Amino acid sequence: MDTLDDVLDRLETLDEADDVDALHAALAEGLDHFPDVPELREWEASIARTEERFADALAILDTLLAARPRRSWARRERASVLVDLGRFEEAAAALRALGPERDRTVRASIHHDLGLCLDRLGRPDEADTEFGRAARLAPHDYPMPLRLSEARFEALVAAALDDIPAEFARYLDQVVVRVRDHPGPEDGDDPFLLGLYVGVSRPERTLATEDHLDNILIFKRSHEVHCSDERTLRDDVRRTVVHEIAHHFGIAHEDMGDYR
Repeated sequence: MDTLDDVLDRLETLDEADDVDALHAALAEGLDHFPDVPELREWEASIARTEERFADALAILDTLLAARPRRSWARRERASVLVDLGRFEEAAAALRALGPERDRTVRASIHHDLGLCLDRLGRPDEADTEFGRAARLAPHDYPMPLRLSEARFEALVAAALDDIPAEFARYLDQVVVRVRDHPGPEDGDDPFLLGLYVGVSRPERTLATEDHLDNILIFKRSHEVHCSDERTLRDDVRRTVVHEIAHHFGIAHEDMGDYR
């Protein structure tokens, strides 16, 4: 029978190889043999988060921490999952409650996540203080996010629209493109959504909807917090604009190639 160390080593190897099916199988087998081992529950939560099953990850971590409240990795991961879920007040409190962390990159990630929370809570100066701390600790992993003026960001969106080929652009008279800082609860479950198409795609239109006015929303801060320079931001904005316009033409997400 494998020891716990054998199971943990196998999980690490499969994760590095990106062998998802084998990773799931190995974890299930490990939990059968060692059902109460916190390291395996942490693996379970980590996999759930990677697969964007954030509610599942939070439930696993809450159960684990109820029995073992001092598990530092689980506490840190729980705070990150709360950020993923858009529960920013709770996430900020959880991040501030974390103990000292020696690893510079982990410390940087805590400051960065706290910056994300404060940004969404309408406290931009405090957010930039936290982003700055993260950038000083780990500049490669957590560079300082951009903050463009509304006019400058809208100019990037306009430039992306100008790049749409004429054979497609002539069909966009019924599409309104607007910029907002953040997505709201009505825009879906992703608090860091980059863009959103709201309308009736051209292949689905009928006589009743042929004149329907479509809307495309581009979320400014969702782009800026992931970009440290304007060239990267410009490329990301263009990708998002093309992605959402593709939805207008009925192109499915999985068929968008580099624009997914």
